[in-house]
Amino acid sequence: KITVINLLNGLLIMSGNDAAYSLAEHFGGKESFVKEMNAKVKIIGALNTEYKDPAGLDDTGYSTAKDLALIGAYALKNKTFAEIVDTPVKTITSTDGRVVHELKNSNRMLREEEQYYYPNATGIKTGFTNEAGHVLVSCAENNGHKILAVVLDTQENTLVASAKESKKLLEWGFANWTW
Repeated sequence: KITVINLLNGLLIMSGNDAAYSLAEHFGGKESFVKEMNAKVKIIGALNTEYKDPAGLDDTGYSTAKDLALIGAYALKNKTFAEIVDTPVKTITSTDGRVVHELKNSNRMLREEEQYYYPNATGIKTGFTNEAGHVLVSCAENNGHKILAVVLDTQENTLVASAKESKKLLEWGFANWTW
């Protein structure tokens, strides 16, 4: 057994698809969970998004960079979400403490040992399917200002490609945007 908060950590830090499916089952089952996901993104204003499964693995689902930015900005308003997606490494356990999971954030921009570490990065979430390619919705903060970047289907098919492109976008944004 594992707590909901630890499932959220597994989902958002390590990109644990199994956690997404477990959470969906806990909250009413896959179909009703996906229905709620789709209803929520419409309320947020993400009108060009439709999810087909809790983990985003079904490529018949779709979204746009704009919609993912809207969803990311909305999610960051939740303090617990914001703290989890900004966590580079975390240890979680089963409820009895016997099973231990070491989680490393799949967002390489958050981990100091990574080539594309970006000290201003504050999250958000990586993704990959063969159809969508490497995806990263990222956020960074500098002098009290936040910028979100969305990278979809990088030209380069490597594990660092989305972090590499996101870092470029965020650096460009901070260098060129006027508040």
